[in-house]
Amino acid sequence: MDTSHSKKLMLASSKQIQIYELINKIQNVLNTENLLPQFIYFAKNMDEMRKKWLDTELKCKDLESKLNLEKSIYQRKINELKVDVEIHHEKRLHAENRSERLQNELDKLQKQFDLFKEILMSDNNSAYQSAIKRSQLMFTNYSENNFYDDQHRITHKSHANLNGFRDSAKCENKENQFKEKKRLVEIDY
Repeated sequence: MDTSHSKKLMLASSKQIQIYELINKIQNVLNTENLLPQFIYFAKNMDEMRKKWLDTELKCKDLESKLNLEKSIYQRKINELKVDVEIHHEKRLHAENRSERLQNELDKLQKQFDLFKEILMSDNNSAYQSAIKRSQLMFTNYSENNFYDDQHRITHKSHANLNGFRDSAKCENKENQFKEKKRLVEIDY
């Protein structure tokens, strides 16, 4: 143990000796040399570096703001294009549906035309065949009217019934008012 303790003391004393020598060197430099011009040069360099650093930070912030602005512009354009694509997609679907409906109507009209042609051109115009053909024509005419037309008719009838009910209620109300006035007039006399 003695040897390790003595080694530690020697290490500690050697470090103290090194620190003491360093302090002596610094003191000699400070006493012998004029460090003021070197310090002024160092301070100017530090000030220039600080200015360059601030300029660089300002440029970075400016570039970042420009980048964010461009990003928002492109994001807005992307959103507008998405909306345009959706609108065109809906228009295309609507056009396809309309095309299918028109094709179905064309097919129905073609069938009707063929039936008319067959009726007019047939040599055998027996009453029975004509009745069958007419019933076929009526069926195609009825099937041609779609659900919405039927629905419109039902709605129209219900509105008519409701208006009729309102009109009859108004008439009944006016009639009751007239009877009431007549009764009051009779009471006065």
